[in-house]
Amino acid sequence: NIIEVHNRPIYIKELTKLPIANASLLDEASAAGEALNLSYAYYKKKRNKFIVADSLHPQTLDVLETRAKTLNLEMKVVDIMEKDKTLNSIFDLDNIVPNDLCNIIFQYPDTYGDIYIPDKYLKYAQENNILTTAITDLLALTKIKAPGELGINIALGNSQRFGVPLWYGGPHPAFFSVSKELLRLVPGRIIGLSKDKNGDKSFRLALQT
Repeated sequence: NIIEVHNRPIYIKELTKLPIANASLLDEASAAGEALNLSYAYYKKKRNKFIVADSLHPQTLDVLETRAKTLNLEMKVVDIMEKDKTLNSIFDLDNIVPNDLCNIIFQYPDTYGDIYIPDKYLKYAQENNILTTAITDLLALTKIKAPGELGINIALGNSQRFGVPLWYGGPHPAFFSVSKELLRLVPGRIIGLSKDKNGDKSFRLALQT
């Protein structure tokens, strides 16, 4: 069955295991750019570096690079599957301190179809109050660990898995979900369930950023 658009955020919350999901974003690559905007704003524009895995889709890397230039941020692309390397050698931690970093972004399954969760990166981020973003696939999340279960702050990807036609919002709409503390920085719109004067269910625009 085609899932109704107004119910989409409910399913996103269930699959990503994050408490807040929005509506009204474009494609996956631009949603990644929005995640970067969000994390830069979250730290009040005081953190000017972020780390991104080299296994993201090429178009996503391109959008992040362009957005980084626009915001005057430094983007460090790393191979997160270099398991034998220490974080110090991967991150160049002698030149990057935790308070420089606003986000660590990776993808699972990645552009090659590999499912690799960078535990060392996530632990480093959680210990140093750095936001993390997972770009993922809704169908895969029915079988693999969800971003919320991994302690990730932002999850995004495309919603074509829900059978949304190609003409909806461009090539396909993106989904976007976040942890609770990021509620008022979420791009797009939050749709709330309310009741009308007859007591019937109705959906309304609860928050727009």
